[in-house]
Amino acid sequence: MGFLLSVIITVSVGVGNSSITGRVLDETTRAPLVGATVLLTGTSCGAMTDEFGYYLITGLPEGTYSIQARMVGMGEQTFEDVLLSPGETTQQDFYLIPQSPGFWLPEIMILI
Repeated sequence: MGFLLSVIITVSVGVGNSSITGRVLDETTRAPLVGATVLLTGTSCGAMTDEFGYYLITGLPEGTYSIQARMVGMGEQTFEDVLLSPGETTQQDFYLIPQSPGFWLPEIMILI
């Protein structure tokens, strides 16, 4: 009986314990993007990437989500219908395209 109780507790603890992980990289150089924001749209769940471009969001209930990565100076990328299974970790990488600034500063010549 103790073994059966142990199995039931393990199964119930695993419910709602899904996570999503991956990297956010520059599309053109494949360099990691430090400090990019990764959000599950429509929720308050998200994370920022570390110095190697990795992120991890844990403690998520199972279900289907839209997940978005963005960063200042870069475009954004969204994946729809990302399925998180109970107790599983889903891998989702992002490749962001650098954005040109909305304005240009004129050239300045310095004479010495």
